[in-house]
Amino acid sequence: MLHIKQLVLTLILLGWMVNVQVGMTQNFNIDFYHLQRDDDLLSSSYNCLAQDEYGFMWFGSWDGGGLYRYDGYNLKSFVVDPDDLNSSLTSNRINSVHTPGDGFAYVGTHGGLSIINLITGDIEQWANQVRTLPSIECSYIESICLDQKGSIYVGSLYGLGRIPAERDTMYWLKALESNAGKHPMVILNDRLDENTLWLATEKNLFKYNKQNRIYQRFSPDHNNYFIYDIEFDSDSSLYVATTSGQLFNYDVIKDEWTDMRLSSVVQKEYGEITNLYFSDTGRIWVATSNEVCQFEESTRTASCLSHQPANKDGLFPIGLYRALFGDRHGRLWIASRLGVQFSKDPCALPTLPSKPPQVVCLSYQTNIDLEAEKRPLLIHDSIYLNVDQRDVTFNYVLPNPLHPQQVTYEIKLEGFDDVFYSSDQRSVRYPRLPGGRYKLKLRARDGEGEWTTTTVINVTAEKKLIEYLWFRIVIGLFTVGSLILLNRYLVLQVKKEERLKASFANRLNEVQLQALRAQMNPHFLFNCLNSIKYYAISKSREETADYLSKFALLVRTILNNSKSHTVALLEELEAMKLYVEIENIRLEDKFDFFLEVDESIDTLDVRVPPMIFQPYVENAIWHGLMNKRGKGTLKIVIKNMGDIIQCLVEDNGIGRRAAREINQGRTHRKTSMGMQITADRISLIHDVYGIKTSINIVDLTNSKNEACGTRVIIEIPLISEAKS
Repeated sequence: MLHIKQLVLTLILLGWMVNVQVGMTQNFNIDFYHLQRDDDLLSSSYNCLAQDEYGFMWFGSWDGGGLYRYDGYNLKSFVVDPDDLNSSLTSNRINSVHTPGDGFAYVGTHGGLSIINLITGDIEQWANQVRTLPSIECSYIESICLDQKGSIYVGSLYGLGRIPAERDTMYWLKALESNAGKHPMVILNDRLDENTLWLATEKNLFKYNKQNRIYQRFSPDHNNYFIYDIEFDSDSSLYVATTSGQLFNYDVIKDEWTDMRLSSVVQKEYGEITNLYFSDTGRIWVATSNEVCQFEESTRTASCLSHQPANKDGLFPIGLYRALFGDRHGRLWIASRLGVQFSKDPCALPTLPSKPPQVVCLSYQTNIDLEAEKRPLLIHDSIYLNVDQRDVTFNYVLPNPLHPQQVTYEIKLEGFDDVFYSSDQRSVRYPRLPGGRYKLKLRARDGEGEWTTTTVINVTAEKKLIEYLWFRIVIGLFTVGSLILLNRYLVLQVKKEERLKASFANRLNEVQLQALRAQMNPHFLFNCLNSIKYYAISKSREETADYLSKFALLVRTILNNSKSHTVALLEELEAMKLYVEIENIRLEDKFDFFLEVDESIDTLDVRVPPMIFQPYVENAIWHGLMNKRGKGTLKIVIKNMGDIIQCLVEDNGIGRRAAREINQGRTHRKTSMGMQITADRISLIHDVYGIKTSINIVDLTNSKNEACGTRVIIEIPLISEAKS
């Protein structure tokens, strides 16, 4: 009897422990990365998640923010383009996104269906086709599913629609009974029968036979709930999430319903179950209005995540968690009304994409971007660069790595680079890429993991004409021939110039000698010697010595200056003053002499041809002043005209005309060669040394138009000591 009582007590205790176990929950924390409105998102509320075969994550905004593709670093948005309505999204309010691994993303919106080519970025619209069909409710696409034959099934407010694999039109199937809920919120392919679809409407679960187009309704005994989501487990049983917080399991083979009693282990205030995701066999991630829980099927226990204000990396606060997803690393993604977040570490069953992880080339930029050039979403096969696009930058990424800051890339442009080189950057620039054919090879390693398979992209840089071998040969031959001809021409020119220079030098030497002889003419010397004799007889010893010293100094200065083609202006002026003083002494102070030099002229640095002024000064004295009645004036002014030195030799003598008449009346006329010799010297100096001198003679007259003197204007280019 005692044993029976003990057995009863044991059974009661075990039953109590089972009941406690069924109702037990525990809380735990997971750290998340957050994507919110401040992270280039146009809205806050998101309700769908998907990962394509390349590893990009896609999510859509329910309240008008559009569609996004995330590569682990940057977001790319897709919105309605008002300027191109037929080639953009049908609406910015996204209901679902589906990436079955066939190279496309299928997007259901409030305005219809959009199909995005994952490589080219082209968007195929089904908005117009929808609006021509049975009801405006057809334009609200809630759910999308592709079957094994490539047909697209969509669920709208009207009911179920089908686009065949040829994508030539859209067919709307028989509408569901309105009292059963005609809105297919979720569409799934049957795991065992390819001709069967499972549909979840607001109130019921349906099985649809695609061959005979017959709906079969399944539902538990009570229907005080609203169905949010359905999902197959690994045993092909269907799990049904409802607004009442109840989670049902439906065995499609046995046709049996089981209430998983989830409402007893999650909070009831906002207890709707909005989304399901199987993290592993027997474990289900469950999204509710205010928590995200992991439900253990065998023990009926739940481990729940809730918002912790102290944890800034935790769950969003009461975010109406609408979608759950496990990426290829097993990180849990959650879409909610406050944004999108994903766990920093794996905690769910990975969803393996149809392609192994690879580096993808996102885009390229060149120094010249053509406006008409349409850029794809991904560079999949080849890149063509024209002759002007030689500064090119390639942008690439390993989409959504587990350790974004620890990814190492290896890059090689085969045909330009000899080996792979490593980088932690997601772009590489080639600023001077020669024309030719190359292969861009990319691979990456996530942290300490294995290297991905190598991505290969063909790059063709159009060659310039000069980069072709035949053109280089032609240019080489032409250049060699031209150089030979040019060399022969230059040699001949050099020889010709040398002959001309020798001839000019000889003529210049002759003219210089003639100038020296003209200045040292016997008449001048004879007069000077007579003056010396006169001074020796009639003047004092000091006056005679002074005159003789000045004469000797003048002769020595003229001889020294005649040795070079330029002399300092100071030396030329000193020689000219000596000459004027000697002539004035000999003529017994016949004229007054004035010399003015511009203070801005450095007379030591400025150079002039030797004996350039003397013939004009001599002319002024002998032909202008000597025949003048009374005392005359000789004035010499040196001015700075910028790049030119101007010398004015001015006298108030009888003028050139009267001087010629006097000279013609003489019985023995002396022909003065100084002026002609000076003109010849100026011409030769210009030809040989490039010093261009100009002479301008002006006859001065008074108010009665009578001759009152002569002005000679001599302009010489400014020649410094460094250039002489």
